[in-house]
Amino acid sequence: MHKVEQGSARSVIALARNDDARVRLFCFPFAGGGASVFRKWTPHVSRDVQMMAIQMPGRESRLSEDLHVDMPVAVAAIVDDLLPWLDRPFAFLGHSLGSLMSFCVARELRERGAPMPLHMFLSARRAPHLAGPRRALHGLPRDELLRELRSLEGTPSAVLEHEELLELLLPILRADFQLNERYVHADAAPLPCTATVMGGLSDHAADRAQLAQWAQHFAGPTELDMFPGGHFYVDQMLPVLGARIGQRLLSSVGRGTVVETACAAG
Repeated sequence: MHKVEQGSARSVIALARNDDARVRLFCFPFAGGGASVFRKWTPHVSRDVQMMAIQMPGRESRLSEDLHVDMPVAVAAIVDDLLPWLDRPFAFLGHSLGSLMSFCVARELRERGAPMPLHMFLSARRAPHLAGPRRALHGLPRDELLRELRSLEGTPSAVLEHEELLELLLPILRADFQLNERYVHADAAPLPCTATVMGGLSDHAADRAQLAQWAQHFAGPTELDMFPGGHFYVDQMLPVLGARIGQRLLSSVGRGTVVETACAAG
């Protein structure tokens, strides 16, 4: 197994130094988010899982780069940077927009004949073939966009009331919303892996029925776990989520399949 140097690819950030981990988990952030949003997950996941994150351009360590607004372009760039890191078993985790992006990246890996994730965790995003909201967010006037952000409860009030931070954040959000809202789904064979789909019981952007339809996009078994909370239910569930992620991934590596577990939260 060759050693991959951290920083060799701009899109990939290592969140932990446990290079001897048995499996890598590549995390795809929600709209407006950067790789750092997953640092708080790291203490809750087994050290046998190396936490990695995808860093999109135009934010954090890539602040000076142009934002992506075209999904195929964004996906191709991520895959180019991911390939050197796929030297051991790996999985994907995405939240909201990150779920869609991880799905598109997995499809692109298959197109290129590259290694495939052994498992995918898809959170807070309706199945990709389902139509999105009729109202596009990326082109909303500023005040209307801020109201929508408050309703999603994912952006701290201190940020929404800080003009300088908003000047940085709003262009990123508009670009990310554009990626999501202009995505055109194409039918293809199910991905050859297993999946865990997760959501908040009070999330109106991705309800149980919409989440359940992810199952048709995977050849392997798909589980659906629902948790208390809304679109950003994960913030209150990190210890539970981290434990389940570690269990499922290490079971996959050890046995070649994911052990099914009951969801205590619903």
